[in-house]
Amino acid sequence: MTVAVPVRHSNGWLWLAFLLAAGLIAGNFVVYDGADDRSYVLGAEAWLKHFPALGSDHWATRHTVVLPVAFCLWLFGRQEWVLPLSSLAFFAGFLWLNFHFAAKYLGKRPAAVLAMLIASTPVFVVQASYINNDIVEVFFASASFWLFVAGSEQSRKRLLFASGIAAGLAFLTRETSAVLILFYGVCFLLDPRPKRRAYLFLALGFAAPILLEMVFFWVMSGNFLYRWRLDAGHDQVSRLEELRLKSKAGHALDRQGNLSVSLWADPFLMLFASQKYAALFYLAIPAALWSFRTKHFPEWQSDTLRRLARLCLLWIVFLALAFPILYLVPRYYVVPAWAGLVLIAYFFHRLLPSRWAVAAIALLVAGNALSLYLENTNPRFAEKALVTWLQAHPGARVRLDPDMARRADVLLRFAILQTRVAAGPPDVGDIYVYSKRNLELCKSAGQCKGTAYTPHADWQKLGSITAKPRAIGTVLRAVKLAAFIPPQIMEKIESPSPGIVIYRLPQPNLPAR
Repeated sequence: MTVAVPVRHSNGWLWLAFLLAAGLIAGNFVVYDGADDRSYVLGAEAWLKHFPALGSDHWATRHTVVLPVAFCLWLFGRQEWVLPLSSLAFFAGFLWLNFHFAAKYLGKRPAAVLAMLIASTPVFVVQASYINNDIVEVFFASASFWLFVAGSEQSRKRLLFASGIAAGLAFLTRETSAVLILFYGVCFLLDPRPKRRAYLFLALGFAAPILLEMVFFWVMSGNFLYRWRLDAGHDQVSRLEELRLKSKAGHALDRQGNLSVSLWADPFLMLFASQKYAALFYLAIPAALWSFRTKHFPEWQSDTLRRLARLCLLWIVFLALAFPILYLVPRYYVVPAWAGLVLIAYFFHRLLPSRWAVAAIALLVAGNALSLYLENTNPRFAEKALVTWLQAHPGARVRLDPDMARRADVLLRFAILQTRVAAGPPDVGDIYVYSKRNLELCKSAGQCKGTAYTPHADWQKLGSITAKPRAIGTVLRAVKLAAFIPPQIMEKIESPSPGIVIYRLPQPNLPAR
């Protein structure tokens, strides 16, 4: 039986998708988020200072993310624009890989639709523009899937081994890719291809990078399980306690800025009420169910689509069950989002040019455009404003709250301004840079207690740098809808980056002589 259809497909749609992605990424370029990417940068710098580097925390041991960043910093130097280069490279590989395999196994038109959807989906556009493990994980997970599909033809052992390696690298990138083990286990039980004994090569491939990394840690630290010891204790989470504190404060959003209602509803709100996915999962779930039921397309395509639907649904269920003990955020769903896009692309292909398909595409594109408009693509506006202010005021030394100091440290070092900044409560005569958002985060983390960091009436205001509010706030107020939106959500929609205010604390009154 022929499993794949060899096709001579034009790369025109792929280049068009690259152009679309380039335009959207340029217009929504994050560069630096000051969260996990800060830890990846520190891990990469450790490799440049001491080769090889052991890694002292959970993030520094994710070598699939850290080593490409280290290479870029070594090649181009420690500059802010260098930071997202590795993510851009992974995104380009992800787009090319999926176009190539979709064209081979599903057809030219589904591949073209898929490429355009990947290029315009907010989660991929935004994650491609700064350091994160999401774009790396989805690259390796999708590579593993397509190599598995290719290896299923006549149980081709080398391809199955390569699929296993990609799955192992996805797992080392983020442990939630353990879902791939479940997925391949279900395929082993239910699918006639590849042959059962061929799964041994898949398993060996999966084990290879994991065992290699364990040997590295044993040589460096004397402990095979060094990484897993760090992973086990890096992030103790109680979602029930988080929800209790959120409800007590009367907030609609959690501390990561995501809509939060209840322990079991939140995982699904991330799918259906996040600007990162827009209408994607509203179409992906029906497309997945449709792929299980329909019998009107070739068998090799049926096998591929049903496996995609299986992977998508397994991943969603796994994350929902893990939600109480992991601090999940919407970007954790990038792999089911990718699988869903492949299903949607084929779904559109089968329905085009029907009115329903045109309407669905219009809905998806409109949702993507609105979501990109609402996405906060300058989360470190305050920290960048701090750098700008310091550069405009040579010699000035300032005080910051601990959260802002931590999130700004990489930017300050790259600009060679780190010696002019200190973390801690401002004292008499000090210049203090106040960031409302950072202070809220600092307090939510149990720091910055009391009023030491809160501006007082007698503090002298030296200036401020604020972002221009979005026009959507004015529109919502004009149509009388703003009153129905919780203030916290309204602020996120209209002013996601509040900016900074610079104060000077008064000098003490000295007694007259």
